[in-house]
Order: sequence, then C-alpha cells, then structure tokens
Amino acid sequence: MNLVGVSQWSIDPISDIEKICSLQHIENIDKFVLYGQTEWSPFIGPCFKPLLKLAESYNKKLTAISGAYKIFNTPFTNKVDYEYSPTFFLVYTFTNLYQNNQYINDYISNMNQNEFRYNLISYNNQSHPHRCELIDLLYKNGLFEKNLISWHHSNFTNLYNKAKNSPYNSPYDFKYWTPKKMLLDDNYEHTKNQSYLSSSYFQSFAQLVSEATENAIFLTEKTAYPLFLKKPFLVATAPGFHSFLQSLGFKLYDEIFNYDFDAIIDRTERYERLLENFSKLKNLNLTELYEIVKNKLEYNRLRAVEIATNLNFLSETLIETINLQTLHKKTIDPLSYSVINQILPAAINTYTLMQGKNKY
Repeated sequence: MNLVGVSQWSIDPISDIEKICSLQHIENIDKFVLYGQTEWSPFIGPCFKPLLKLAESYNKKLTAISGAYKIFNTPFTNKVDYEYSPTFFLVYTFTNLYQNNQYINDYISNMNQNEFRYNLISYNNQSHPHRCELIDLLYKNGLFEKNLISWHHSNFTNLYNKAKNSPYNSPYDFKYWTPKKMLLDDNYEHTKNQSYLSSSYFQSFAQLVSEATENAIFLTEKTAYPLFLKKPFLVATAPGFHSFLQSLGFKLYDEIFNYDFDAIIDRTERYERLLENFSKLKNLNLTELYEIVKNKLEYNRLRAVEIATNLNFLSETLIETINLQTLHKKTIDPLSYSVINQILPAAINTYTLMQGKNKY
C-alpha cells in the first residue's frame, strides 16, 4: 500500500502538500489521506480542500479520517471516503495517563473514595451553542447548587471563527442565566492542561460531560477520563451517544440513571430529560449509590484499557499508517507516530507494572 497524508491541523499545510507533489511516482499513490482523528470534522481546517483537489487530479478519492463514530452531515461524499476512528481518544487519554504522568498516582489514590462533597462536576471551556444551552438549563433547573461547574467565557465565542461559511456558526441567546466566568480549582484557564484533574474531581459523585459537538457522535478525552477513572457520568451531546458506548462494550449505570433521553432528537427536550437524573441526586445517599455501581465502574475501566491497547479498534487506514511507520521507522502522520508508535508501548509497560503492584 502506497499512501501519503497530511494532518488536519498541519502547521504548514501548503509546504506539506508541496512535498507530496514533489514525490517521484506520485501517480502510483494508492491513497491520499487527511488525518483528522482528533476532530469530528476533517472537512473543517486548512488542509481539506487542497488535498482533495490533489487527490482528484490523480483520479483518486480523498480518504478523510475522523475521530467520530458518525457525522450527521458529511460534504463532498462522492469525492471523499470518510473513515471513522472513534476510539482514538481512548488511546490518546490512556497514553496521557500512563506516560510517566505526574498525576496518575494521585488519581489512583483518590478514584476509589466514596464520600462526596458535590453531586456533579462539569467542565465547560469553548462555549459552543449546545454547551450554552446545557449550562442555561443547569441554571434553570437549580443545578448550580452543590455542584461544580466551570465556564470560561462571559459570552458566546465561536470556535470555528476561521471557517466563516461553516454551517456550525450560530449564536445562542441565554434565557435563564446571565453568563459569567466560573472557574474551578484546576487552574485550567491559565495552564490549558487537560491531563490535570484537581481533588474536587474526586470529591464529586458524578460527571456531566459536555462533549465537543452535537453534529456527530464523537468520544473525546472528556468522556474517556470518567471511564478510566471510575466516575459515573452522563454525556450532553448528540442523540444516540450512550447507545454507541454500549456498542463498544461499556455498561450503562442504569441502576442510578434513566437513559431514555438518549433517543430524543430535540436538543432542549433531550437535555431537560438528561438533567432530571442529576436533579434526583439531591436527596439521595451518594455513598450508597457509588457502592451500587462500583463493579460496573471497574468493568468499564478495564474495558477502556482493553480498547486503548488494541489497535484493531482504529480505522483501516490509520492501522495501515501505524504499521507502515513501524516497518519503515519514519513518520507519515506525526500525531499517530508520536502517540501510538512511540508513547503507547511505554504507557502499556507503565500500566502493567502499576497493575502488578495493585496500583493501576
């Protein structure tokens, strides 16, 4: 298999594509690949259209790798083969945890505690419209009390401001809450360190995950952390997300949560029904609830490790790329080379040693 590729968020996409154009026997290339496994939307970014044009000039479809399980609206479908690699962030988060991470020992010592000061914790950075509505409804339902919620913007900011014609550019008018900054004790606003979870994370019974988008079923580190660190959680995102988790072999915490909301198409109704689960926590014994789901939490942790260390869950072209990088000991896709070819073996070794010492 002869393939060439460019990372979706390449620092210098023009130079990368020029290098491909200068290759000898470029007409024999089997695949032109856009590596977008850390995003749900490989078609957003500076590399997509130039690489698509190059592939077309050699009568090839562009192979665009997405980190999503499903994208609800994919453009250029007659010119692009979309491949989905929805478990990449499980690999990525596993390597973050076990590549000599200075925090992992603290996490392990805290994750089994069952005395909780807070009902839930919810991290919210970029103020996407679906997150704006989520936090608006949290306030409406009185869920700011006894809960830890972060919000880093005083008004709506658009992550896709570089994509002026993006259909995902839409503001949100708050109906119940007046936006203001609400910061937690993780100092994220200044460090931008997604690997650091302060002690308050483990003092919270459950996590309300506000995933990256509602335009796709997309599992990121936001969902991966509660899986690896044994935290009951629900996810505010696209419909069908929790059914997708079940398809990966994870168990839902249906002893304490009602998942009927997962099939509701209307976002407002879906989030209202989701939040009913957290409203009910106010009058319950959280220590007893944790004991009820403790075995499932451990099962899901082990399943997350199993998936993260098994590359067969990745997309076909990403596996081909990793194998070629191993064979030729050179980079095709910098991210997968760094995370999987270089860091993952060391992370697995660290995890195995810690597990042998009953410190996983």
